[in-house]
Amino acid sequence: MSEFKLVEKPEWGTLATFIPNKEEPVYNWIYYKEGFARELVFRLAEMFSLRKGMHVLDPFCGVGTTLLACKQLGLDSFGFDVHPVSVFSSKVKIRDYETSVLRSEIKSLIKAKFVPGISFCLGS
Repeated sequence: MSEFKLVEKPEWGTLATFIPNKEEPVYNWIYYKEGFARELVFRLAEMFSLRKGMHVLDPFCGVGTTLLACKQLGLDSFGFDVHPVSVFSSKVKIRDYETSVLRSEIKSLIKAKFVPGISFCLGS
């Protein structure tokens, strides 16, 4: 078993916050104050020499930062959380989307007339 040496990295301080994700598409969809930066996952993956075919477990996945970063890196990842909104957010972020379908749906939403007091839901 290899040994790991504890190394202080004060320059990584802001990566332990959600703040850098505010500028990242998809990562910024839902603010999560307990979250951390996508870049932290990238750096840790590099530090531990993670590569395709390896698995990452995030037992408190929150809004899916680790899962989405792993997807970008080509790593298999698994996450779970007890908060239903967090689970929903993670699923939405890591899903594969067909952009042509999204554009079509956006066009229909834009055409829909807003009527106060009426609720409706689009989709399948």
